[in-house]
Amino acid sequence: DLNEQLSKTEVVFGDNADAIKKWSETSVDSLLSTQEEALGYASTLGFILEQSGFSADETANLSMSLTQLTADLASLNNVSVEQAFTAVRGAIVGEREALKSLGVVIQETDVKNEALTLGLIKQGEELTTNAKAQANISLLMKKTAVAQGDVARTGDSLANQMKKISAEAKELQTAFGKGLVGGFGDTSETGQQLIDIMRRLNPLVESFGRAIGESTDPLAEFVNLL
Repeated sequence: DLNEQLSKTEVVFGDNADAIKKWSETSVDSLLSTQEEALGYASTLGFILEQSGFSADETANLSMSLTQLTADLASLNNVSVEQAFTAVRGAIVGEREALKSLGVVIQETDVKNEALTLGLIKQGEELTTNAKAQANISLLMKKTAVAQGDVARTGDSLANQMKKISAEAKELQTAFGKGLVGGFGDTSETGQQLIDIMRRLNPLVESFGRAIGESTDPLAEFVNLL
């Protein structure tokens, strides 16, 4: 849950954790994801980057940049953020097959040539883990230039609005569940009570959503139904 992701963020990013948390607060609009999802993506990338030899500051900055790239790729290709994340995560360590589904092709020879161009290795030297990761990320950013900023450019599109609605619904679910648990307490009996409540609410929520969706003025209808 969100608390677990916040704790993981502290462990992975250390002194940079507060900056990551602040960045994640606008995740629905900027990343088409919940805050919990955004922190999860960033922390997973952060752990990989740290293991690949990047400094703490580099790890934090790259984690945010690559998570944003994930959202932009999802937006441009009209795929889930999770699918785009899988491709970006793999690309860092050289697992590039998933990138092809997003129209990005990086060959192994490209990586070595990029490392040479960046001055990370000399001719005839083998790639270190860090040099390989740097070259992979450099190529990834170059080859996805057309996608970068797509969420900001097309945030009002129907596809992205639906992604935002889905993320906001998850955020609402998290807040609602936290409130219920806080009110009922933490017992097995509480769990069954919550299940019974949710089952009774399902048809009401469906009717609520249908009424808003069919309205010519969704905002006014939403207020009227409250």
